[in-house]
Amino acid sequence: MKNLNLKTKQGWLDDFFLTSETLNTEAGKEYADIASIAATLCHAPLAVVYLVDEFKQSFTNKKIMSSEDHAAVLSLCRHANKQTPSFFEVTDTLKDELLVNHPLVNGNMQLRYFVSVAIKSMEGKRIGVIGVMGIQPNALSKEQRNALETIAMMAGKMLEASFHIQMAKEYQENLRRERDIEKNMLRIVRNHVLKPIESLKATVELCGYEGLDTEKLAVRELLSNRLSGTIDTIENIIDWGNVLIDNKYQKQIKEIDIHELVKEILGNYLIQATLKNNRLMNLTEENLTVKTDENILRFILKNLLNNANTVTENGTITIYAEEDVEHVMISVCDTGEGMTPEQLKNLYTKEMSSANDDIEESDVVLSFRLVKDFVEELDASMQIKSMPDEGTAIFLYFSK
Repeated sequence: MKNLNLKTKQGWLDDFFLTSETLNTEAGKEYADIASIAATLCHAPLAVVYLVDEFKQSFTNKKIMSSEDHAAVLSLCRHANKQTPSFFEVTDTLKDELLVNHPLVNGNMQLRYFVSVAIKSMEGKRIGVIGVMGIQPNALSKEQRNALETIAMMAGKMLEASFHIQMAKEYQENLRRERDIEKNMLRIVRNHVLKPIESLKATVELCGYEGLDTEKLAVRELLSNRLSGTIDTIENIIDWGNVLIDNKYQKQIKEIDIHELVKEILGNYLIQATLKNNRLMNLTEENLTVKTDENILRFILKNLLNNANTVTENGTITIYAEEDVEHVMISVCDTGEGMTPEQLKNLYTKEMSSANDDIEESDVVLSFRLVKDFVEELDASMQIKSMPDEGTAIFLYFSK
């Protein structure tokens, strides 16, 4: 099917009419039903819904018609479609110089009456006709004409509906393909970047400490820490990318058991906390729930936990949750370095990276900004309290 430019309203039907795929079996039945209604309205044996040539589609109230008669009917509809008036009526074909020699008039059908009304798009473009054919001279009443024009208007709206349904299906399919591509790119990063670095870190740690002087031990420890930081950053980027991709297509809002989610996150982070001699505590109430996107909330809490562990050593990191009449509050608190009021202010305004920043500081700032963006994406709010050498507490508020 030809790609459609949805940004330009004018002429969208021109592109749409280049295919007949838009009219499936169900649509064909609906147009045949319209033809039956038109025939009944006009007390005629035959009615046709004819769509412009690009469609090569016509629907009649007759299930069986010879190929010769069908071709003749189409030629008559094409003739009617070219007429200037939207409403075209021949009360007696034998008295019409253009139709008197038509195969339907002289052939087996003995056509004596023909009326057509234009089917138009919402822009007013003629896109087909409803043609009604009889074997006796006739003339529609004003009421019949109005009703037939109403039926034609309905046919035009049906065609537009078919267009939008088709476009919606194509759009969803394109989204699915884009999502698969983006997910595969993240898998490549995980397999070809993250795993080799994890293997390198494991190799460094297997080397052991024996035979290393103080300087080499310091280098080994620094290398191991840097690799750990790099692994955490890459994992964070992958998680961030997955959340962005999933959120791009549709957030999955549902009731989430906060205690169980925090239990899962703390369990996965136990090794990192142990390496810094930090204690992790889950003080969330059991069976307390919040209605939000689970993947985004998991990403937020993992990043806040990682930041807390980065700035805390020999301390405690606590995740707590409670609810009141209007909100569910989740907090992540640490007993780490804390921040001065000036540092807290700069956290919102500081550039992502600076030549004077060390890696840990830059990672914390980047992670915080990502958390802030995702909190806003969930229509939640965030508050930070911090004191130097006492620690930091971050509060998330979700409306009920």
